[in-house]
Amino acid sequence: MPNLTEQSQQSTLARETSIEKLEQASLGKKKALLPIVCTYLIWQLVALLCVEAVLAFAGLGEEELFAIDKQLGMTHMTDKSVTWRKEGYAKSYLNWDGLRESNVTVAKPAATYRIALLGDSMVEGLQVPLEETFGQKLEKDLSAKLGRPVQVINFGTSGYSTVQESLLLKSKVFKYSPDMVLLGYDARDMFENWATPDQSLANVRPYALKLPGQKLVIDNGSVTSWLKSPRARFLTSISWIRSHSRIWGLISAAETEAGFHNPVYAAIMAFWTEPVKTMKKLTAQAKDPKCWQDGFNSLVALATPSFKIQFFDKPKAPAIPDLAVSSDVGPATPKDAGQPAAKTVGTDATAKPVRPDATAKSQAASAVATAAPGVSAADAAANNKSATVFLNLMKTTLDGLLEDMQQDCQKHGAVLCVQALPSRAILSPISGMDGTTYGTSYEGEVQALQDMCSKDNIPFVNVLKPATVYSKADQEKLFYSAHLTPLGHSYVADILKPFLIEQITRK
Repeated sequence: MPNLTEQSQQSTLARETSIEKLEQASLGKKKALLPIVCTYLIWQLVALLCVEAVLAFAGLGEEELFAIDKQLGMTHMTDKSVTWRKEGYAKSYLNWDGLRESNVTVAKPAATYRIALLGDSMVEGLQVPLEETFGQKLEKDLSAKLGRPVQVINFGTSGYSTVQESLLLKSKVFKYSPDMVLLGYDARDMFENWATPDQSLANVRPYALKLPGQKLVIDNGSVTSWLKSPRARFLTSISWIRSHSRIWGLISAAETEAGFHNPVYAAIMAFWTEPVKTMKKLTAQAKDPKCWQDGFNSLVALATPSFKIQFFDKPKAPAIPDLAVSSDVGPATPKDAGQPAAKTVGTDATAKPVRPDATAKSQAASAVATAAPGVSAADAAANNKSATVFLNLMKTTLDGLLEDMQQDCQKHGAVLCVQALPSRAILSPISGMDGTTYGTSYEGEVQALQDMCSKDNIPFVNVLKPATVYSKADQEKLFYSAHLTPLGHSYVADILKPFLIEQITRK
């Protein structure tokens, strides 16, 4: 009989053999599973490519157009197809420099008068085909009227503030050697020069501030801070997907819609951007029972499909009244005509970076409607005073930016002109549109802008005012929801044409 040592050896050998068989069986299963996993992944990739192909054929998922920019906050993507469906319907292609005009070269053609357009989405005009934008209409009409080539390049970008337009002028526009820079002013532009970034990429902007008697200071600390947020890091990491995937384009369109209209989703995105600040705010709101009911309703709404594709017929053009537009075209003759231009203000590169400090924030926060229920007379007076201080600060900053842009244009041999764009909030307001900002209507902003241009000797045209005498029906035909229809672009071109001819032919 085998001794104990032999039995132990046999037992150990049996265990080792059993373990080896189990390992071989496990390895065999893994080898058998690997082809299945690879096949599954390949078919998933094929399915995604098929979906991308279908979306490309249908022109869907092509509304993502912003690339993150460390200085400007965001800018147009390059080499990107864009199909706009939110308002109107238009196909566009953003070229190597983010411009819709694909035939434009950096070098200006000989004997050509070149006009650069600056502004936000009202100037950008993605809602209509390129040839129906007021810029292209002006290019055609001015070339015919003046008997020389006139080229209009549109640098308008959705969501841009005046400070972003000023920075874009310095970094990009001047390399195209424009003879004229036409700046478009839209509602609330002056307030967006000091607006805190939120969950929307279109609202990530640098700050500008000019205190009385001091130099204008521009600081992109808000952009730098936003770029450190989890949301910004995620968007940066998938920049290639954002630029090329139409599936992502659909996700982004739905995300943008929810971010603007659904409080729950907006709160989620805000938490992803500013976790600590958002958590404190949500904790305070949670004490209100109504907050929970509203949150539940928002969750239901979030699960409800809301994506719609809209197509619009071209409305019949109303007759444009023969108005004395020159009465709103400036600037007014300065009192010291013939004397050197007033001293312009430039950015101070050595100044301490400006950020929204507690004082400015408290001024902005306290500027509430004085007619609010429960507000005492003393509080109302204090609120009015704070709103006035903040409003004057924003006006001074806007004036500083205009002076800075005028100085830059003079250095580059270009003429700076300013137009006040038409606004549906004034002409034909719809539910949800802001009537005033810090107690100032858009018409009040336009008047302040005209006064600045008059003071700084900057040619100005009020494109808003002629439409105020239209019938409500004709005013509505100028707009989709908030942006211009092809008819609206024709209206802007018709108002601008005599003004521009005067500026171009002026000796």
